[in-house]
Amino acid sequence: MATALSDSERGAAERLALLHNDRVAEAELLMREVAGIFQMTVEDMRNGTEIRHVDARTVVAVSLDARGWKPEQIGDAVNKNRRTVYNLIERARTIPQLQDMLRSLGQANGS
Repeated sequence: MATALSDSERGAAERLALLHNDRVAEAELLMREVAGIFQMTVEDMRNGTEIRHVDARTVVAVSLDARGWKPEQIGDAVNKNRRTVYNLIERARTIPQLQDMLRSLGQANGS
């Protein structure tokens, strides 16, 4: 028979949920900002196949990586697997225009 959570277990679970919710909100805000820059919806950014969709995902992936997110978490945000996240981050290093955009985005977010 299952027992209810103790007060300390409930408190720990609530703190963890708040942390998760804060991270989700952070990613959503960033994705809306980047989608706006690229003049697309967040849904298009997550699922689109055009180069502009990949560029937008790259900006988000590198920005979240710089904030200490794990590749799996970034993948959940941009709807891609861990290997794709690594590829997006590596891709940013090779495209000067993306490096410029990331610098601008970082300044706008206080990073």
